[in-house]
This record gives sequence, structure tokens and C-alpha cells, in this order.
Amino acid sequence: MTVNLDVQNLAQLVAENLKVMLPIDERLLSIDQAAERLDCGRTKIHEMIAAGEIPTVGEGKMRRIRLGALIDWMKANEKRAR
Repeated sequence: MTVNLDVQNLAQLVAENLKVMLPIDERLLSIDQAAERLDCGRTKIHEMIAAGEIPTVGEGKMRRIRLGALIDWMKANEKRAR
């Protein structure tokens, strides 16, 4: 059986398999993915990053947020019902 993969499909396949191998709190999210998880807009995420509320990793314009950092932020900002 021959599998024909171009470079882009191969890169996607490798990335999907790496996600499985990483501990859940080490997975990296894009700005859009973080905004989706917090049910807010990209602008709010950028404001939170600029304020130092959520740490990021990356170089240059490429910024990613560790899922663990996002979970930590959610725990720290959780409001309890009275």
C-alpha cells in the first residue's frame, strides 16, 4: 500500500500526533483558540497578554498560549456564587 502525502499534509499529521504526546497543560493555543475557550474576542486576549495576565510563548509575531496558563488564569479569576 502506498500513501501519497504532500509536505503540508505530512506537517499536519505530525502536528496532530504531537498533540497526543504532549501533556494537556503543555499544549499550545493560538490567540483565536484561547479566545474561543474564554468566550471572548481576540482583542480581549491581546489586552490580557499586554497586561501580563496571561503569559505567552513564541518568537516575533507568533504568539501561543499554553493551555495550562489559560487554565491557571481561569482558576485565579473564578468567581464563586454567594
